[in-house]
Amino acid sequence: MSDYQVFETLQSFIDDTSSKSLTTDIEVSDDIEEEQLALKAEKSTDDTSPELLSSVHAVSRGVSDETHTTYQRLMKKCEQFLQDNGYLDNAATFFSESPSRLAPYHLILWIQDACDTVKYDRSGSYIERPSTEVRLSYTHAMKMRAAATYGFGRVHQLGDAAWRHSPISDTWEGNPSLASLVSTYMVSLRRRKVQAGEAPISARAVTPELLKQLWNHNVHSPFYSMSQVDFEAYVAKQSKSERLANGVWCGPRGLRLLNLVYTLAFTCLLRIDEVLKIQYQDLIPISEKDASKAVLKLQLPFRKTDQHGDIKPFILHEMPKDMMHLCPIRAFARWVNATNTNEGFIFRRIASGDRLGEGSLSMTAEAFLEMFRMNLLDIGVDPAPYGTDSFRRGGCQWMSVHLRKPWRDICEWGGWSTDLSYLTIVKYLISGSDEPTERRENYFNFEKLVGEHCTYCGRRCPCGFQ
Repeated sequence: MSDYQVFETLQSFIDDTSSKSLTTDIEVSDDIEEEQLALKAEKSTDDTSPELLSSVHAVSRGVSDETHTTYQRLMKKCEQFLQDNGYLDNAATFFSESPSRLAPYHLILWIQDACDTVKYDRSGSYIERPSTEVRLSYTHAMKMRAAATYGFGRVHQLGDAAWRHSPISDTWEGNPSLASLVSTYMVSLRRRKVQAGEAPISARAVTPELLKQLWNHNVHSPFYSMSQVDFEAYVAKQSKSERLANGVWCGPRGLRLLNLVYTLAFTCLLRIDEVLKIQYQDLIPISEKDASKAVLKLQLPFRKTDQHGDIKPFILHEMPKDMMHLCPIRAFARWVNATNTNEGFIFRRIASGDRLGEGSLSMTAEAFLEMFRMNLLDIGVDPAPYGTDSFRRGGCQWMSVHLRKPWRDICEWGGWSTDLSYLTIVKYLISGSDEPTERRENYFNFEKLVGEHCTYCGRRCPCGFQ
């Protein structure tokens, strides 16, 4: 069977599965937009010497050295797969500045072979894989696609333009990984994975009620009011296994750090890496006529979706007492009082005995996630559905449902695109992994009191702050 027949069969398979799963143009456009936001590459157009461009390119890859190494490894695996299966005579030419018009098909075949619930049979059809056959997760499929996006977009400087045919030059231009065909396949793959029993990948949104539970547990912990000296003396009497058995995994500083991260990520709709990179110089007090009310300006120096400046500041006002569990200003004040620090990164690595690391090193996302999960276990909540993106998803829902903010305002506050043509914000507002906001049996029970006591209208209604 010729390669073109293989690609025709693949095209028919994608068309068939996407129509059966009701894949929409909006989902495909959202998928392409997410990949573009993740890359944000710019193509050089000046006449600078190749040697200088090469040096500049090496230090401006946009990803960490570890991620760069991972992507390079996956790119080599892709080329090896294409070579072993005879799709290319010279697989090394797959990632290049002038990719083949068939590159999107090659990419799909590579991902499909490793991750899909079906596989291509050389006889010309697709068959279901046996349940005993090992398949990689959808998360890994996204990583494979991200490596290809990076390879074409960053390494070979094709940028973040969608793959398209130019009728003028009769050539294909842009990034093959951003082809609508690839996005259509990824959307249908995600649905097949979920139907096969793989857990949905979107993190469950944290709710104001959950944050209130965490805040109550943390501030009422017997260790919260301890001095650092007393806590270090307390833990010194126990081994690590004894401390864990007694639930002593975090001290007064760690508990305050968690509360501050929770509130900043939730109210400012920040990615967790953006929160952990905040330094003291980024939080600036603002003078108000009413000296009894504190106001802070958070000025981020860098954002993943806005890497070239003009980042709008977050103006944070002290919240009412009934919302203190959501108030970043209160949490920040308690953190500063407990640590007596005012330079470097705010969120630092916490060593044994609740001791803070150096201000030149920030806490890693992995370390925070581990602490967050331990904190959830403290209040008897299963941590499995939650992740680092749970806070910005929860904050978005809180602003829309509880604060009744217009979607455009939420997008502007979070630094997202205000072009609502594709309703990208919807995936933050609605997800099958979230807890229902109301029990089904009470949906039309108008006598059922919902929400908490509203400080504005005096009733128990959904508009009450929670």
